Formats: sequence, structure tokens, C-alpha cells
Amino acid sequence: MTAVTSPIAVYSMYRLFSQTKTTGAFQMAARFSASWNEPMFVVPSGADARASGGALAIVAAALPARIRAKTASIQALNPQAITLVLKDGRVVQWGSADRSTEKARVLVALLPHAAAQLDVSNPDQPFTR
Repeated sequence: MTAVTSPIAVYSMYRLFSQTKTTGAFQMAARFSASWNEPMFVVPSGADARASGGALAIVAAALPARIRAKTASIQALNPQAITLVLKDGRVVQWGSADRSTEKARVLVALLPHAAAQLDVSNPDQPFTR
């Protein structure tokens, strides 16, 4: 059986980070994105790189495709400090990858607000500035 993958982010200029539909596993795929509409992952080098990259993959996979298409990058200083930068310049404070599905639903509701910063790090108490 061949696993079906869906692009969720561009890891570097020529690599696509994909999620396998059958197992949910994340993998790197050395191929070009047809649309280049996927967000760029920005991770630190060093000890936190692998954990941060995994956390970013969880966040990207939780985002609806229409929100991923509006996201320029998903960045992490460490796995607990994730930030999304939207293509319109707005910044979304995400926090950790925990509760990413809930955070994505809250973000969809906050996006219509005219705010430069959106915070969904606690999806029970989101806010905008």
C-alpha cells in the first residue's frame, strides 16, 4: 500500500514537509511544492531543532488549508514558543503545540478582527491587540 501524503509546510527552499494520511507520521519529501502556498518552518539550530520542528509540524497539520495558505511562516524559539507570521503581516502567538486543534478553531474565529497580534496560546482565553 502506498502512503498518501499532503504538503503542510516548506522546510527549506526545496523540501516539503508532509504528513502521511494513513499513519499521521510526518516526513520530509525532496520535491517542489506545486503551489508554494505552504508556510516556511523556522526552527533554531542545535539541541531544540528536532523537537521544535516536530512541534511546528503538529501546528501546521492542525491548521485548516485556507489558514495555512495565509501563513508565511511558523517559527519556534523552542517547542513551547511557537509563532505564526501571516502573509498580511499579523503575528499569532501560538505557545506550545498542545491543543493545536482547539487553537486553530479559535484562530479562525479571530482572523476577521482588525488586530496586528492575535494570541491563541490559551484557547480558553484568546485575545487580540
